[in-house]
Amino acid sequence: MRMKNILFAFFLLLLYRLVLHANPIYDTAVSYWKFDEASGSSVVDSRGSNNGTISGATRVTGQVGKALSFDGVNDYVTVNNSSAGLSIRNNLSVSLWSANTDNFSQDSAGNYLVSKGVIGTTPWNDYTITFSSSYKYSFTVITNQGNYSATTSSAYADSAMHHVTGVYDYSASQIRIYVDGQLQGSSFAAGTITNNNNTFYIGDWNGSSGWHFHHGKLDEVAVWNRTLSAQEAMSLYTGIPIPECSSFFFMIFALGVISWLRNRKK
Repeated sequence: MRMKNILFAFFLLLLYRLVLHANPIYDTAVSYWKFDEASGSSVVDSRGSNNGTISGATRVTGQVGKALSFDGVNDYVTVNNSSAGLSIRNNLSVSLWSANTDNFSQDSAGNYLVSKGVIGTTPWNDYTITFSSSYKYSFTVITNQGNYSATTSSAYADSAMHHVTGVYDYSASQIRIYVDGQLQGSSFAAGTITNNNNTFYIGDWNGSSGWHFHHGKLDEVAVWNRTLSAQEAMSLYTGIPIPECSSFFFMIFALGVISWLRNRKK
């Protein structure tokens, strides 16, 4: 009977975290776009003030709530870096859900899922997440010491939703990329990010290049000015929050309530 009580308390804890509270990792994001608006051309930054404007993309069922569908021709989202919060110089993490439906038959150039700090000359960007014609994801940062990328070892030639997390660990001089919670690539990286206070694009490189447009869905795009751990990358993928001290005390409270209710029945 005691085991049943513990399992029930664990169920209450999981219900409390999943239903009443979103994954707390998103609480520390600089910006977080859920794409859950009912209609209209605006996307709300639920963590900051960097709201975006939709150009062409349509609202569809997503991994969590709603997502945006991009046609691979001229759809994208423009986010004006109003608070400069997206111009991150050191530790950086970016995550999103992505589904690809592009066979690259008409354009062999890779597609941009997010693109920050576009300028008209090299080095072109601050940081990006891309999907290549070889069906591999890459996370890239451009710093004062060079261009650094982490590319997935596996290819994802399907139309399923995949969770992608890119991490630039400035302190450890490393760049990493996770897909569906698993580390898929890492390499050396160093220097401060170029930090152009320019537009952040979702679904394309710069909105007017004529290529690099994403064909598929994007959902739950978020940016952090810190490094996410491997455990956090897995938590974002599974949707199961990492246990916290408050969760432990909630579980103790739940066990106490169960014990009190059982004693009242006697």
